[in-house]
Amino acid sequence: MFPLCRLLASRAQVPSHLVRYLSDSQPPFCIQRPDPLVLTVRSLDRTINLYTKVLGMEATTFKGGRKALSFGVQKINLHEAGKEFEPKAAVPSPGSADLCLITEAPLSTVAQHLKVRPNYHLYLGESQYKKNK
Repeated sequence: MFPLCRLLASRAQVPSHLVRYLSDSQPPFCIQRPDPLVLTVRSLDRTINLYTKVLGMEATTFKGGRKALSFGVQKINLHEAGKEFEPKAAVPSPGSADLCLITEAPLSTVAQHLKVRPNYHLYLGESQYKKNK
């Protein structure tokens, strides 16, 4: 995973023949981080109680009363089933999670990489979250 990812991250000039060779097993982009991880839960109160009292996470409230669990610099957003915020999973259900992955690559690059791998069922969409700058 790392050779092409490091080359792309360093903005080095990668010869096209090398990109084609590496892209057979390596994506032509780097996943920088997950953001956000969203859990759909039956009860916000019970979920927050479990994660704060048993695992020591911190409950936070942000924008419009939304709830999240924080630990270190990471955050898990919480959606209560039937009261989800946008953006949300296509079919949110209690106990499910959806994960967004951040990359600086254009969505078209990611889509092309996945298009030739039809055995995987992944949803691609532009983030509705504003970039933190």
